[in-house]
Amino acid sequence: MKERLGHLIDVGHRPNVHIRVVPFGGDLHLGHGGPFALATLPNESRVAYTDDPLEGKVVASISDLAHLDGAWESIGARALPWPQTRDLILRAVDEYEDRTGLAQVDP
Repeated sequence: MKERLGHLIDVGHRPNVHIRVVPFGGDLHLGHGGPFALATLPNESRVAYTDDPLEGKVVASISDLAHLDGAWESIGARALPWPQTRDLILRAVDEYEDRTGLAQVDP
């Protein structure tokens, strides 16, 4: 786990990577529906991939993509900005080390 969290810190500094944590809270948002990925292809067409415990599927319909765009915006509105996300991940590394006695990851 420590290595995975350290990797997130490393890649989070790249200009094309955006890592943001949505804090635990009582409010429901569209991200609770399951994982999905949105992509713009080299030819500028857009697709998405959704996943659930039984199957995954590629989504290409305009209305479904619009729904997933809305979900992404809803999730992003609740997410912490990168500096707070980074600090939260570093605290998680420290807490993990305190429980396991493992050495700290350099940020």
